[in-house]
Amino acid sequence: MIIPGDGVLNAFLVRHQMLTVEDATIMDPLGVLFHHAAFFISARQAKCLAISRRMLYSKPTHVMMSHAQHQRGAFALSESDFSGSKYVKHD
Repeated sequence: MIIPGDGVLNAFLVRHQMLTVEDATIMDPLGVLFHHAAFFISARQAKCLAISRRMLYSKPTHVMMSHAQHQRGAFALSESDFSGSKYVKHD
């Protein structure tokens, strides 16, 4: 199968009725695009296709998280230390 990547080339091939080259089918790139989009739409509607990252990565153990948080002082900061709210006057 051959899918031309250029609209001009596709128009040339259609104009000269070149639909195959050495038994390889030449496909219309816009047709392929629309059929691919329609496939994704129907797969999404059928709940067969969704983005999910749940359980994709293993979580660090509690010991590892505790060590990393205390080693870097993650809990030594309050929100005002990095949000700038300590510089804003609240009336």
